Amino acid sequence: MNIHGIKNKIKEIEEREKKIKNPFKHLKTVLDKSKKTKNYNLKKYITYFLIIFIAINSYIYISLYKANVSNASKNFIDSRISMTNATMFHLYYVFFIKAGIDFQNKILAIFLIPRDYFYDKGLSELPKDDAESAIWFETFKVRPYDYSVNGQHGNMAKLYGINFTKEFTSKIYNNIEILSTKPLHEYSKFKELQMYAIEKYILLMTIYMNDFHLNPKGELINKKNIMRIHTNKQWYKNFKKLYELQDKFFTYYKKQYSEDYNRTLDETKGYYSTYADYYINKWLLTTFILYYEKNNNLLSEKSIEYINDMRDSKDKVVKLMFNNRKPTKEQQAKLFGLNDNQVSKMINKINKGKK
Repeated sequence: MNIHGIKNKIKEIEEREKKIKNPFKHLKTVLDKSKKTKNYNLKKYITYFLIIFIAINSYIYISLYKANVSNASKNFIDSRISMTNATMFHLYYVFFIKAGIDFQNKILAIFLIPRDYFYDKGLSELPKDDAESAIWFETFKVRPYDYSVNGQHGNMAKLYGINFTKEFTSKIYNNIEILSTKPLHEYSKFKELQMYAIEKYILLMTIYMNDFHLNPKGELINKKNIMRIHTNKQWYKNFKKLYELQDKFFTYYKKQYSEDYNRTLDETKGYYSTYADYYINKWLLTTFILYYEKNNNLLSEKSIEYINDMRDSKDKVVKLMFNNRKPTKEQQAKLFGLNDNQVSKMINKINKGKK
């Protein structure tokens, strides 16, 4: 062994002796290296996550921008940009609602506050003679509630209190009126409107017709609510107005946009569909109007129209209920209202009044 080799051997022995004398120092060195490696890996994973997160959100935003803004008329562009910004926060808000968190839970404020900022800004930028505000109202305000209750309506006052329900159903009523009386100028340009405008209208009607009663015990069809429907004049006025508004809305869209109308109101979609909801709403509406008119001696020739619509709607709903399956208890509970004998007496009374 040459001198160089002997020196290397001595150095190795010295290093080994150092480790034996101070093993904790060696362990510390190993742990420090491991910690640095873990920190490096953690930073690497966080970096990857941020890159993916930014990439996905950029893609979503670009897609939304293209769908909402690209083809918009000049006087709608600012509003659509604000609504697109609101939608980015709304997507996360809805994600957690669908995961089981209630739409009023304060933990969701992190998404709700910025969403509502852009939503309110977008509303202020919309043309005042257009009904698009009602479309966004359904998207941002009504649909989250619908997700929270899993589409089971009638218990709003029980779940969220009378004050909230009174204010919320009043806003729904106002937006039904907006959609019924103002045009959607961008309908032919905005695919969101073509796909969902009629469906959104039906959901607004469905929630109003099931939750207008403000009964803290919940349930639309119960003895107390039916008695109040017989005597509450304001409800009667609201129902009559909604009947006219709904008729105006669907007559227009059936004539002007028959393809969208027929796609939304497709009988083959079964009982749990917008088709069924449309006729259930109509059945409730006409029945409630007739309850009040019968009880207060207000039957007239117009009542015949309500009777015909009530019969037609009920027949369609019952057909769906019994089509290929036995109706559930929930469905059977909706089989209420005026029977054939009562209706015949009403028609006879109206006919006698003509003479």
